[in-house]
Amino acid sequence: LVEDPGNLIYLQQFLANLAQKYGGNKKGARFSGLKIKSARISLSKDMERGNWPEVFQHGADALKQNPWDTGTLVLLAKACEELGHHECQLYYLRWALDVDPKDATVNREAAIALAKLGHFEQSIGCWTRVEAAKPGDPEAGKEIARLSVDHTIQKGGYDQRMLSGDAVDPETWGSWVEGIGAPPPAQGEPAKANAPPQDEEQRLREAV
Repeated sequence: LVEDPGNLIYLQQFLANLAQKYGGNKKGARFSGLKIKSARISLSKDMERGNWPEVFQHGADALKQNPWDTGTLVLLAKACEELGHHECQLYYLRWALDVDPKDATVNREAAIALAKLGHFEQSIGCWTRVEAAKPGDPEAGKEIARLSVDHTIQKGGYDQRMLSGDAVDPETWGSWVEGIGAPPPAQGEPAKANAPPQDEEQRLREAV
């Protein structure tokens, strides 16, 4: 995990093994709060400095105490985004959502990540949960409206640059974001390293 933070199989196995260790209790080790807080503080400081091996080491240390600590999971997702490890980014966020699917903070982070990757429909779903948890949230309403337009354009197969009058590179015409992420294994079950490929729509739907 520390040496290869972009390896989705390692991440799946790491979290699945920890979930099994703690019997899927979604609480982790007893009296682990102080250790996790200390590791998370160090993680945040190293993120600011760009010390990525240390970031993932502190993250692993925290998750060994509680693999369902949403604060740590969100920070590691952000670290993966910085490094371009988008499969692992969404996997951390999906795991965090399993702890509390209605959590406004995690849904907000997932919505932003999904939108950046072009998964507009799934992003709208996350923003809808933010709005349900925080009625009147100005960002949620605005993003739902904006992404609804983007999703309609994407579904129709149009390139937004064409609609805006900008030049379009023919080599990139019609290409969309590659399907990312696999659903996390059931809590307490080992990850499947050789799971059969899923179609695009199924993978994206399960990613959130």
